[in-house]
Amino acid sequence: MKTVVVTGVSSGIGRALAEALVLRGWKVFGSIRSTADGAGLAKILGPNFIPIFLDVTDEASVKLAAEDVRKHLAGRRLNALVNNAGAVIAGPLALQPTAELRRQLDINLVGPFLMVKEFLPLLGSDPSLTGAPGRILNISSMAGKIGVPFMGAYVASKHGLEGYSDSLRCEVAQYGIDVSVITPGSVATPVFKKAQESASLYVGSDYEQSVKRFFETMMENVSEGHSPVHIANGIIKAMEASRPKYRYEIIWRKLAYWHILRLIPKRLLTGMMCKRYELMQFSLPTKIVGD
Repeated sequence: MKTVVVTGVSSGIGRALAEALVLRGWKVFGSIRSTADGAGLAKILGPNFIPIFLDVTDEASVKLAAEDVRKHLAGRRLNALVNNAGAVIAGPLALQPTAELRRQLDINLVGPFLMVKEFLPLLGSDPSLTGAPGRILNISSMAGKIGVPFMGAYVASKHGLEGYSDSLRCEVAQYGIDVSVITPGSVATPVFKKAQESASLYVGSDYEQSVKRFFETMMENVSEGHSPVHIANGIIKAMEASRPKYRYEIIWRKLAYWHILRLIPKRLLTGMMCKRYELMQFSLPTKIVGD
């Protein structure tokens, strides 16, 4: 039976992925922070789902979880690690509390770093274990390539995750471990609704109306985006591919929202976003030079 560790399985993509993998015969070690949630999910998914209690930002808890999984594997290697746990902490960078930026990087970038560091021996760097080398799948975002206003902390975390994945890929090649980046587009998950709660921090600021418009647009995109189940099915393709690609893009309206968007010159794209979010001190350039 194939085995996988998936972080952040309490809701959204993580939960959909855990459910789908159990149905496909995988044994899933799903990270969760609440014992009650873990027990409830284990009851629903059955014996092939094993909750592991950890906070991806807490190195000690990640280390203990890796030790627990090692005991369950009983000398065998782990087939996959899916770094899915994440958060969206939005706001204008000029006013965003420093603690929010640090929290964002801790969850979305330091978290995967800690998970890989502690689970790498189980994936292949420990020669005493038996079985084929495992693979690592890091869940990124369109924000890993494209920056948007009021998502600067999130964008920084996902740009960082992309670069981290590229560096990691070379470093773990000696163990036969593959590293893939999964890029979802708009997804109907609770993580974006939670991000909207921060809008009240900027009432009365120069950014109040722009932030309001941004969240309205974001929620529209989320409501029209892919379901978590659709994203989970795409991740499974990467997990089960005989020769996994470096990148998998699972993007709603991919031609318009990904391919064309990335071809637009940055100066023009910046002007378009500034206009859309009513940052009117900026304007669309009449002449595009250089970038």
